[in-house]
Amino acid sequence: MTKSHYSIGIDYGSESGRVLIINIKTGEIKGMHVIPYKHGVITESLPDNPRRIPIGSALQHPQDYLEVLEVGIPCAMAKAGIHSNQIIGLGVDFTSSTILPVDYDLTPLCFHKDWKYYHHAWPKLWKHHRTKVQTDKIYKAATKRKEIWLRKLGFNISEEWAIPKIYEVFEDARDVYEASAYFLEAADWIVSTLTSTLIRNNCSLGFKAFWNERDGFPEEFFNELDAEFGSTLLSKLHGNITMVYSM
Repeated sequence: MTKSHYSIGIDYGSESGRVLIINIKTGEIKGMHVIPYKHGVITESLPDNPRRIPIGSALQHPQDYLEVLEVGIPCAMAKAGIHSNQIIGLGVDFTSSTILPVDYDLTPLCFHKDWKYYHHAWPKLWKHHRTKVQTDKIYKAATKRKEIWLRKLGFNISEEWAIPKIYEVFEDARDVYEASAYFLEAADWIVSTLTSTLIRNNCSLGFKAFWNERDGFPEEFFNELDAEFGSTLLSKLHGNITMVYSM
């Protein structure tokens, strides 16, 4: 009898990560396990640091994401009663846009002892609402220049997107910005960590970072917004851009 094959689906939410084991032929959920984040949403102070962070911050701990992989997957597979050789795929989704700065080895900056007490070195969750000033600057400059990419986004820029969050770090914590080799969507960080390859998905870049397949990033606009920001940003958005598929 031919063994059934399964795929792992990991849904990273705001408070927990849910691991599903799916029969790829029938769509049946064979096993599931939920891992609540130990650190939850960080809104008041960083771990092991009583000093308050700015109101409106919504940060997270990357170790919570890793625990979903390290604990959630084995538990879900045990509940499903299947072997690893029956797994033929893995899919990841995240609340977007959740952005984290990393070094050249893809290690989150907040894992380094020199940066762990800097709140800008931690992942900014989608609902991090400290970027209104930066969002307004970007929107004003884009409308003045009549940027084509702005039309593709419905003439809208959200505080929750990637570029405003990265621009916030640039303006408010230049030392953190300069120490960051890359700024990654959390979903891309998970995939990059699993594959040891710097990967970016085209969906997040297109909707949260003003990228499109034909024109790439609006480099001229970034330089117009701020010459130093524009001259350094693209290197921090570097990576292999891959297609995201949905069923």
